[in-house]
Amino acid sequence: MGSSRCWVCGTAQPETFAELVKSWRGDRNLRVAGEEAGVSASTLSRCENGELPDMRTFVALVQTIKVAPEFAFDLIRKQIAAATDAEVEAAGKQPVGRPVET
Repeated sequence: MGSSRCWVCGTAQPETFAELVKSWRGDRNLRVAGEEAGVSASTLSRCENGELPDMRTFVALVQTIKVAPEFAFDLIRKQIAAATDAEVEAAGKQPVGRPVET
């Protein structure tokens, strides 16, 4: 999980939507957690592995996990940015918004 911590309770905070979903599921198996959230086990697994959810899945998970949609959207934004930077760096190009190293 990410390195940021809650300023109130000190618990580790997720840095991506995938981390949020994994943290919420905990030790439960995918089928049980998926049923609780109203999504399939395979959909839950895809979210945990970094695929972005469709809107119905997003709403179901946010309501079940009981987090603010704005917080979850921010985690998705961070997840997209991290994936984009990693993809660009893997291709040997400079990520957008980063200075070119000479």
